[in-house]
Amino acid sequence: MRLFARRHALPVYATEGTWKGMGAEVLEELGPLCNEVNHRTELVIPGCGITALPIRTEHDTNWPVGYVLTSGCGSYRAGVATDMGHEGLMPRELAGCHLLVLEFNHDVGMLTRNPRYPKSLKDRILGDSGHLSNEQAARLLQKMFHIDHGHHLESLVLAHLSEHNNTPELALEAARAVLRHFRLEHRVEVKVAGPDAPVTISVSR
Repeated sequence: MRLFARRHALPVYATEGTWKGMGAEVLEELGPLCNEVNHRTELVIPGCGITALPIRTEHDTNWPVGYVLTSGCGSYRAGVATDMGHEGLMPRELAGCHLLVLEFNHDVGMLTRNPRYPKSLKDRILGDSGHLSNEQAARLLQKMFHIDHGHHLESLVLAHLSEHNNTPELALEAARAVLRHFRLEHRVEVKVAGPDAPVTISVSR
């Protein structure tokens, strides 16, 4: 992130707690590119007119947030929500998004059976400040669709999948079951984000 930001002179946005967690060296290196954000305080990204709304997530790091991004004309919304131990107010915050990047971190069965993970780590992941399971993410989607009666969602990206405690197939099935329930399986594009490959999304505007 530091190299990319400095090379292209791009501003970097994070909460005060996240900046403190990154340390003085990062702050000094990025200098004026550092920008502080606060929960539910909108900011306009210079040069593109996109509005970003930071939304606090429940995770055991320094003041993490997800984002809801709105195009300059207001006709397109994208949500990014990962690192969540539980959904909190996210279903309401994300309702109405056309694009959603959502954490489907683990399958509970795979995690609990994983002999390489100590109980303390399993408890952390499963806790209220850990990560969303496939089942929890699916429930978040259900609640979001109940709130967003217009069903604006066009593209769904399943993100932050655990390499050891999940599979793309399990995450996809959990997401598609919700889409089938709302009869959206043929309307919503679903993709899985991996650590090494970009994800291309079709935007219909």
